[in-house]
Amino acid sequence: GVHLLLFLYCLLQPLLIAYAPSFPGLISLFSIAYLFSSTTLAPPLLLFTGQYQLGRKWWRWMPIIMFISAFGGGMMLNTVRAAWEVFKRKPGEFRRTPKFGVGATTKGWMKQQYHLKLDPIVYWELAFSAFNFGTLALGISSGYWVASLFPALFGVGSAYVALYTISQTMRINRVQRAAVTIPS
Repeated sequence: GVHLLLFLYCLLQPLLIAYAPSFPGLISLFSIAYLFSSTTLAPPLLLFTGQYQLGRKWWRWMPIIMFISAFGGGMMLNTVRAAWEVFKRKPGEFRRTPKFGVGATTKGWMKQQYHLKLDPIVYWELAFSAFNFGTLALGISSGYWVASLFPALFGVGSAYVALYTISQTMRINRVQRAAVTIPS
């Protein structure tokens, strides 16, 4: 449910930023949004606490914790799509992680015939990323620096997930085409 609420927050945040100076009553709503959006800090705090309990220096783990937070935000649209399919009672397609039966490290999986086709959600993820970067620019130009943290994380996360998916699909297709053109 957190991803669904954060998705709604992402859609409303530019409006809150744009209209808050003209309508002071929105400032209190904006404060509630800050409080609500602080729930996104729970996973990083959990990771930080775990590293602290293990005796590791927190500042060494901060880049990894930020990456995990951004990546989690990048998975938001996938969660929203799954929830929408449940809501519409549309039978969703189960996209499994392919198991190629590769036992030896020298045997590659890339030349196998099975792989998932490029999921069209990547285009929505790229659009969502652009939307969040627009919110980031609006937040910074309006002086709402704290409010700009979340669109930055969600923009980076969505772009990373989409671009990684595209690059992986291109790499698999390239290897499979090369395997077909090389005579056995």
